[in-house]
Amino acid sequence: MNYSKTQIMLLCDALQGETGAAKKLLAESKELFAFESAVRGDVKAAEWLIKENKELALFVAAIFGNKSAIKVLLKKQEFALAATVNLFKGDEKAGIWLEVNGLKHFVRLAESIKYAQKKREIE
Repeated sequence: MNYSKTQIMLLCDALQGETGAAKKLLAESKELFAFESAVRGDVKAAEWLIKENKELALFVAAIFGNKSAIKVLLKKQEFALAATVNLFKGDEKAGIWLEVNGLKHFVRLAESIKYAQKKREIE
């Protein structure tokens, strides 16, 4: 995934519902904005990702429980995304791997995805 730490942190802010973050994210990256929307359950955003960004589409599918999507992420050497999904699913070793490899912003991403999912369930 070729996004900066700043872009990932902005994605985290948007997932956590911070005022104005989604608008800033859209200006920064249409793909990450679509990812944020897809995580919140927007089917059209997920369909757009399938056409425009296969890795993010796989990431969304993995978050929603598609085990083969994680395998494909690993095959494509998207280790940070696979570890983020595994941490999201409760694998603390994945979080340690992310931190050891200087990817703490992906730890925050997993936490932000959890937050967005829990909020979605409540609504």
